[in-house]
Amino acid sequence: MLPVFIVAIFLGAGLLFLVQPLAARLMLPLAGGSPQVWNTAMVFFQGTLLLGYLYTHLLTRRATGRVQVGIHVVVMALAGLALPIALPTSMSVPAGDSVSWWVLGTLAMVVGGPFFAVATLGPLLQRWFASSGHSRGKDPYFLYAASNLGSAAGLLAYPLLLEPGLTLRGQGLAWGVLYVLLVVLVIVCALPTLRAGEPSGLAEPTKAEASEGLTWGRRGRWVLLAFVPSSLMLGSTQAITMDVAAVPMLWVIPLLLYLVSMSLAFASGVGVTGRTLARILPGAGLLVLGVMAAGVGTNLFLAMGAHLAFLFVGAWMCHRLLAESRPGVSRLTEFYLWVSVGGVCGGIFNAIIAPVAFPLLFEYPLVIGLALAMRPQSTEAMRTRLGRGLAMGWIVLLLLAVLVTRQFVAGHPDIYQGRLIVAAVCATLLGVAWLSRAGGGALSWGALAAGLVIVGGGRAGKVLETRRTYFGIHQVVEEKDGKWHRLLHGTTVHGLQPREPTLGRIPTAYYHPTGPLGEMFALLAARGTPLRVGAIGLGAGAVAAYARPGDEFTFYEIDRAVIEIATDPRYFTYVPDARGSVTIILGDGRLTIGARPDASLDLIVLDAFTSDAIPVHLLTKEAFEQAYLPKLARGGIIGVHISNRHLALGGVLARIAESVGCVAFGVNDDVTPELALQGKKDSTWVVITPEGTDLGEIASGGRWVRGRAAPGTPLWTDDYSNILSVMFPASNSP
Repeated sequence: MLPVFIVAIFLGAGLLFLVQPLAARLMLPLAGGSPQVWNTAMVFFQGTLLLGYLYTHLLTRRATGRVQVGIHVVVMALAGLALPIALPTSMSVPAGDSVSWWVLGTLAMVVGGPFFAVATLGPLLQRWFASSGHSRGKDPYFLYAASNLGSAAGLLAYPLLLEPGLTLRGQGLAWGVLYVLLVVLVIVCALPTLRAGEPSGLAEPTKAEASEGLTWGRRGRWVLLAFVPSSLMLGSTQAITMDVAAVPMLWVIPLLLYLVSMSLAFASGVGVTGRTLARILPGAGLLVLGVMAAGVGTNLFLAMGAHLAFLFVGAWMCHRLLAESRPGVSRLTEFYLWVSVGGVCGGIFNAIIAPVAFPLLFEYPLVIGLALAMRPQSTEAMRTRLGRGLAMGWIVLLLLAVLVTRQFVAGHPDIYQGRLIVAAVCATLLGVAWLSRAGGGALSWGALAAGLVIVGGGRAGKVLETRRTYFGIHQVVEEKDGKWHRLLHGTTVHGLQPREPTLGRIPTAYYHPTGPLGEMFALLAARGTPLRVGAIGLGAGAVAAYARPGDEFTFYEIDRAVIEIATDPRYFTYVPDARGSVTIILGDGRLTIGARPDASLDLIVLDAFTSDAIPVHLLTKEAFEQAYLPKLARGGIIGVHISNRHLALGGVLARIAESVGCVAFGVNDDVTPELALQGKKDSTWVVITPEGTDLGEIASGGRWVRGRAAPGTPLWTDDYSNILSVMFPASNSP
């Protein structure tokens, strides 16, 4: 029976990781990509997972084995009535501010029952295995390794297999088939429990279990040991994507390492102890702090390796300490309940609390310090007078480091070596504390000091403004002795403007008048009528520099912080100094532009595809067919900015254009050294317009190339898209 239990637990965990991105893709076209939507979805899944663990704990404590089987089979059968997973065709988002309640209700209706039923299986099947009479049933925690391997398989299967190979409808049907198979496996797993006729749902604890005690302090340690890896995984992911490389699907690697560390920690036969890993962790800490201090100039593979190494060792240590402190079988379900609480708290802390509480990524060094504090050597050292003294010393060093860094950077606004110097000092002292037998407690304070100084030390140039939202961290940086202002989102440039009044009205970067966007405006301006322009994505507002008296420009921007930065003349003056009418509407671009009257725009600028996580719902056949093309006036055009280091979207756009009766022309605009000094950047643009539209030089000048989809190019729709097919291309041309 052991193989059946392993397969059932593996499959159940995999299904949990498959259903979450599936549900997200289903709701994206209707609900948009706002943080309100996705934070609500995260809370729903985390909350439902907790409810599943609580249900399992109460069920196994209150009911006999046979009653447990009967109740849970009924629960899984009733949940299966919601399958296959799909949204009703007539569903729409209600008007007003009730989108969060709509998301909760929709998720509960579409996936709530199946997700809850599957979420209970990890601890429940382990409890049933413990009462099956199997020789390994006295310590069933090794099955947790199968659960985490299943989660890893589900994590990889969605982007690699399901999304590229099936439509959303097909994905829902496939999930339903696997769910039915899971129900069959659960029934088979329940047979030993039914035959045993266990007199009570929870066996009485043995004398050893009763004597070990289960205090609230021990429960709190479980929560902390689960919290740290969860927060560390999310923090390292954000640090890598912001400061190292904004590569699509990069988030998969940290999550995969997190799951593997948990599998290794609970797997039988892996002889690495928590104390052994705790000895390795300070070395990984020194490496990651050194990489963070060096900044974005660090070698890509070294930087990624440092972050991932600390994550893996730190998560493995915490998970191993959890495994070593696991209680007897009688407390199994309670143990998993508290572990789940810790994991959920870590997710909520990083995804919801930290963006509001911290202006920068301070939660990452905080959890690095907390991970070092969880080392057995650290907790033991803090009980000694010397350990407490060293910890107090680190607090003083932290304050001095912050003061020194502020003074140094204030005197040298164009360089940021100050944080490197201070971080190097902190790292050296951290190494001394590491070598000290009583310095375990000081170790965590040293990491915290170095990390906070590094994160707060800034980047090249003087940082004028920092805004953090659920979309990331935005910074306005003054460069070249105050002659330029640059808007950064992580490592991606979203706007650039010279501060000299004579040059400040000229759009720069990807929007320069000599570039593709300039050609589009020249084409439309030659018609001699006022222009009506709608732009999805605001950035620093450079597109507004094209507005002439009488023109009407409307920007659709999803991030309020971007609007506040672009409209503040202290940072950028494109929008405040625009000569035409400029209106900015907050909200998801596809939803908000779709609400305006038909035939009311001469030009639509789509400028939301330059980062690593492109909003796919803006780039489907339905988006063009239902939201963009109906809004074009006669002779109108759509300009799509697709400059991207990692994704080639030209072929996707050519395929969409063909499917809706349009033509597409694309150009890769390479900047000359002279224009680069004026702030122009290389860019790639695609123009899409209905057949028969006069495109002038764009169609006949020879610089633009007619886009034709290669044979076999898939059509992206609300029901199907494939990010992997457009990753790391040789060319981005259509």
